[in-house]
Amino acid sequence: MRILFALLKERGHEVKLIHYNENINIKFDEKRLKEVIDNFRPGVIGISTNTNQFQVSIMISKTIKKINKNIPIILGGIHPTLNPLESLSEESVDMIILGEGEEAILEIVEKLEHKEDVSQIKNLWLKRDHKIIKNKLRPFINLDKVPFMDVSIYEYQKILDLRNGWADVILNRGCPYDCSYCFNNSYKELYKTNCEESQKYIRSGDYKKTIDGIIDLTKKYNNIRCISFVDDDFLIFPDITEFLRLYKEKINLPFVVNTNFNSITLDKVLELKKSGCDLIRVGIESGNEELRKNILNRSISNQTMVEKSNLIINNSIRLFTYNMIGLPNEKKGNVIETLKINAKIGPDVVKISTFYPYPKTEIYERCKKLGLISEENGTKSLNYYETSILNLDDEFKLFIKKVQKHPDIYLNYYNYEISSRYKQLIEEIENLSAKELDNPGVQKNIQNKKLEISKRLNSQKIPHYKIKYASYFAVKTPFNHFNQSGSD
Repeated sequence: MRILFALLKERGHEVKLIHYNENINIKFDEKRLKEVIDNFRPGVIGISTNTNQFQVSIMISKTIKKINKNIPIILGGIHPTLNPLESLSEESVDMIILGEGEEAILEIVEKLEHKEDVSQIKNLWLKRDHKIIKNKLRPFINLDKVPFMDVSIYEYQKILDLRNGWADVILNRGCPYDCSYCFNNSYKELYKTNCEESQKYIRSGDYKKTIDGIIDLTKKYNNIRCISFVDDDFLIFPDITEFLRLYKEKINLPFVVNTNFNSITLDKVLELKKSGCDLIRVGIESGNEELRKNILNRSISNQTMVEKSNLIINNSIRLFTYNMIGLPNEKKGNVIETLKINAKIGPDVVKISTFYPYPKTEIYERCKKLGLISEENGTKSLNYYETSILNLDDEFKLFIKKVQKHPDIYLNYYNYEISSRYKQLIEEIENLSAKELDNPGVQKNIQNKKLEISKRLNSQKIPHYKIKYASYFAVKTPFNHFNQSGSD
C-alpha cells in the first residue's frame, strides 16, 4: 500500500488512508468512516487483504456501500489474487486486482478520472452485466520504476513510537523456495498461466534509491532506532554485500533481516555483523526432518540448521526463529522435537504459531485430502497463535494449546541444563484438562510458580526463556536491546 500511495501521489493524484488499528487506538467506527468519505469524496476505494483479514475487509466494504453505493470498491492483496471468484462473489466488491498492483491501480484511477472504460486493464477482474471479465496479467514490475514507499499517509510517528523505533523497509521481491505452506507456488503458477510475456519473479530493488529513502525517513521522523528489512530472503542476491557496505556508510543504524538457512554463509554473516545487523530471523518451522521435507517441502537437515545458527550466534548477532506446531501428520513427539532443537540452538527469540493452512497452497490441498479441513472451518479467520482449525485428535489439540500458552516453560524444560527446575511445573501443565487450562486461577498459579523459578535463575545469571511483548514470543533473558514487537 505504501508504494501504491507513492506512485499515485507522484502522478498528481490525491490519496487518503482510512487506518484502523486497535493497538494505536484507531478502531473501526462507521461514523468516522462516513465523515471521511463524505469530506474526501473518493473516486475509488481500495482495500488490501490477506486471508485472515478477508472477512473484516468484506465487513468494511459492505459498510462503505451502505454509506455510498456508487463508490467503486477494489480488493487487492494475496487473498483476492489467489481466490478471485470468491472475492468477486461478494456483492460489495466491484473489482479485484490480481498480483502486483502498481501499474494497474495507476491505469484504473486515471481512466476513472477521465470517465473511460476500465474493463480491459491487465491485472483487473471485474463484474459487468452479471458476468466476470477476466483480464490477463502484465509482467512483474521492474523495481527500478517503483518509488520508495510513502508513509506520510499513516500516523507514522505514532506507529514508530509504538514499535519502539522499528521501521519496516523492503529491498527485493520474490522468493526462490517452494515451501508447501506459502503462496509463492500458486502465485508463480498464476503468472505462468495468465501472463503472456516472460518475467523475472525474483528482483532486487535499486540500492541507492532504498538508501536515500531510509535517509529521508530518518530526517522526517523521530526515534527511528532500527531498520527491519522484511524481504522474504534478504541474502538471496550475491551482490547484497554492496548494499550492506553502502548502508553502513550512509545510515549506520542497527538493522534486522529475514533469510533462509540455505542463504547463510560465514562470509555473509561477517558482512552483516560489520554493517550493524542486530538480529537475523529464520524459519526452523519443524524440528522433525521428515515432516519438514515431505510436508513443508523444506529440505535441510537439523545438523545444517544447528551449524548455521551457530555461525550467527558465535558472531554476536541475535537469532530469531519461526516455528509451527499442529502440522498435518504431526504427533506430540514431533512438536517436542521442534522444542528440543530450539532449546539446543538457543535463539534469542522463539516464535511459535499454530499451523494455519491458507487456501490455494499445496499444504491446504493436502489437509483437505486428509480430511483435516471441513467446509465449516476451511475459511475461518482465527487467531493462529492459539487455535488450530484442523480436525485434529482432541488430546493432540490440547497439547498444542498448552505449548502455545506456555512456550517459555516448554523451551526451558527441554534445555537439559535447567530442565530439572521446570519438571514439576511441566508435569502440572501436562495433567491439566482443557477446562483447567482455561481457568484464570490455574493460570495465575502457573505464572506465579514460573516467576519464582525465573527469579532464582536471574539471581544466578542463568539464561532462560520468558514471555515478552506477546504470548507467542519466548525471549531469552537478558534481551533488552530492541523491542521485538517491532519485528513482526
